[in-house]
Amino acid sequence: MPTYLLTWNPENFDWKSLDEQIGLVRERGHADDVWSSGVTKQIEPGSRFFLTRVGSEPRGIIGSGTIITGPAPTPHWNAEKRAQGESSLQIHVRFDVLQRWPIVRRLELNAPDLRDQQWDPQASGIAVDDAVAGRLEQLWKDRVASADPTAYHLPPSVIERWRQRWKRLAVDREAMEQDRIRDDQRRTVAPQIAKLLRDFVDAAIGLPELRETFDRKTRNEWDVFGLKGLSGAMFLNKLAKHVADQEAMTAALRAVLVAPSTNDEARLRLDAFQAFLMGVIERGEASASELQPNRAPFLISACWSMQARERWPTFYESGRKAYRTDGLFLGGPVHGDGYVEFAELTRALANALEIDIWSFEHVYSRFDDHDAEATTVVGGESEVGGLSDEPRVWLYSPGPNASQWETFSKAGIAAIGWGALGDLSKYGSAAALRDAIQSTYQTDKTPSNQALTCWEFASEMQPGDVIFAKRGRKHIIGYGIVTSTYRHDPAGGKFPNIRDVEWRKRGEWVPREKPLVMKTLTNIGTYTGLVAEIRRALGIEADFDPVEDDAEEVANPIYTMSDALDDLFVDEHWISRAMQLLRYKRNLVLQGPPGVGKTFVARRLAYLLLGEKDPERVRKVQFHASFSYEDFIQGYRPNGTGFVRTDGPFWTLCDKAHQDPKQPYVFLIDEINRGNLSKIFGELLMLLEGDKRSRDWAVRLTYAHDGEPDFFVPPNVYLIGTMNTADRSLAMVDYALRRRFAFVDIEPATSSDAFDKHLANLGASADLRSEIRHRIGTLNEEISADRNLGPGFAIGHSYFCHTGEGAAADRDWFLRIVDTEIEPLLREYWFDDKDHAAEKAAWLRGD
Repeated sequence: MPTYLLTWNPENFDWKSLDEQIGLVRERGHADDVWSSGVTKQIEPGSRFFLTRVGSEPRGIIGSGTIITGPAPTPHWNAEKRAQGESSLQIHVRFDVLQRWPIVRRLELNAPDLRDQQWDPQASGIAVDDAVAGRLEQLWKDRVASADPTAYHLPPSVIERWRQRWKRLAVDREAMEQDRIRDDQRRTVAPQIAKLLRDFVDAAIGLPELRETFDRKTRNEWDVFGLKGLSGAMFLNKLAKHVADQEAMTAALRAVLVAPSTNDEARLRLDAFQAFLMGVIERGEASASELQPNRAPFLISACWSMQARERWPTFYESGRKAYRTDGLFLGGPVHGDGYVEFAELTRALANALEIDIWSFEHVYSRFDDHDAEATTVVGGESEVGGLSDEPRVWLYSPGPNASQWETFSKAGIAAIGWGALGDLSKYGSAAALRDAIQSTYQTDKTPSNQALTCWEFASEMQPGDVIFAKRGRKHIIGYGIVTSTYRHDPAGGKFPNIRDVEWRKRGEWVPREKPLVMKTLTNIGTYTGLVAEIRRALGIEADFDPVEDDAEEVANPIYTMSDALDDLFVDEHWISRAMQLLRYKRNLVLQGPPGVGKTFVARRLAYLLLGEKDPERVRKVQFHASFSYEDFIQGYRPNGTGFVRTDGPFWTLCDKAHQDPKQPYVFLIDEINRGNLSKIFGELLMLLEGDKRSRDWAVRLTYAHDGEPDFFVPPNVYLIGTMNTADRSLAMVDYALRRRFAFVDIEPATSSDAFDKHLANLGASADLRSEIRHRIGTLNEEISADRNLGPGFAIGHSYFCHTGEGAAADRDWFLRIVDTEIEPLLREYWFDDKDHAAEKAAWLRGD
């Protein structure tokens, strides 16, 4: 029987009967329910299923069972859509295992034997590959039979990464001494805070005394925990100030501040407290910007930590940021489940490193500083090297070049586009949004920045966050506070994704000479040097108070082997071999027939070499017959009044690499064999060789000015070229290219299981997938056997990687590709036998 993946996103569906269903499974071994099958219309009853929890943390597989009935149209599971008369395909299922927290976490599904499966689908009903299902079943069986099925299991690679971070910190004597002093202070202060909390819970003191003591002491002797900020003492002040019913407020606080004994207790208490605050807001007694319920988990977890620090770590933003950067914790809306998952992960990492929670907090608080001088962590307010939970600060562009600023500022909103995606909250991750953007808008480039913008706007931004509006890369034009959760409103036209904002200032300021980032939305809250410059320019010292440091640039996301392999049809062994050759030779050519994704793979290799997705250290050009030394290295160009010397892209990248010798830089050359290398590189051709990357081999450039130093290609510059093996005009490859570059073949993957899974994810039926693989595979065999063509002329898989906007991966889609893309290529291949080309195209169509 086949196996299917069903999904549950708590942000989209409030599964009110979950605890009841878990109880039924525990009592009688099974529980029946009805579930969506997404767009999958045919599922055989008796099939196996796994239920994966998507969206914000915790993520992973929480249940399994058997599908009882096939899909049938049923009133929609979403109440609003059901009220409008909409239906959805649903199936009856029987759970044999069900938990609230994952038994197999999403992180574990990145393992080499499991990662080929799509684990973050946008809808239920995705088929699981048989081999992957078998491996998952064995893992599932072992976990379910264990004493604690939902215990956190960390992959060895994750443990090793954090062990190395701990080792780097442990050899920094100055930092370790600072931490020891700080922890000594904590050991003195924690019991004092715990006693204050006990006195309040036992009604020995009231809320006014708790608030006054907490506010006063966290500014002085209790400052070592970073509790004086907006999510600590100031949040408690808001509760005392803005909630009219102080008796109810006191009762709610007394119920939540006692440290729980189980994960379920923790979740229920946090959610109940936030629900209490939301009730105050919904009744109009206080606004969301006044109460900011999303700040509650930080203060409450800190209070629990004073009572049981090894059980309940404080929900520091610096920890969440470190985990997000390391790919361990997605983030999203702050709720009880999310905090419990944070606590489980923190305990698991601390236990793996065999250190206590406070010591581990020092590790993640310095997550970005291991290769620099350790930052002193005393006041607790600095995000870099500190333990704080200050508001996020966003840099936002209200439409292209701020074209919507007047409209948005008057309406009291911030909004973004990408309307064709629908409600952004239905997507479980930034990766799911990336895939949706790529398929919906038919872009060849990986839309990582756009996906991150959509994800952060819908899931990361919170009421109370600070937002700066910008125009271009120089001007700040407004400042405000986010006051609502995300909503999707089609009435917004081109900008249907909306947040309410209390815009407090409008004007025009240039806070710095250095350009601002280009993205539509960027979280700059931790880059406090930049925030301080903007704050000073606008004169808003009193509204929020980040501490200055030198971290002014927005960090690039880390880039791992897992990122490189995402959506590729090559395996880890192929990537590892290509990377080995690139590091050894420093110059690499990816060669293959058209449509195998050479350029796509080249950029992945570049980012993997960098270890982060930094476009500033990657440059790309395309060679052609008229491309010259002046275009590539340096030359004179007209400027309207005469000629000026202009530095080309290769000289510019090399100059940046010279100034930053510890970081690799990558130059991508598309169609490298179309250019005349001797003409383009000139005297630098020899300097590309790995053993000539030093000042000893420096040469004087053709257009060098007097007094300028001689030039050499620095050792931290790497070149990756692509070459189309089906280009008849380039039968002979320049020997100079062959000698100085390593060559790696990329072959069509149309016969691979990964390609079949990709077609399935596009929605192609099993029959169509089989036909595509058979017909393209057979045609490629004939092309490869043709003595006038050969394997280098085969048809690549990328022709079938995308569908058009609103189009389905059906037979019409396949025929359109054959007619408009493949048949013209076949006519070029068999240019001297048009009938044969037409015959092959007709055979592909099944005529």
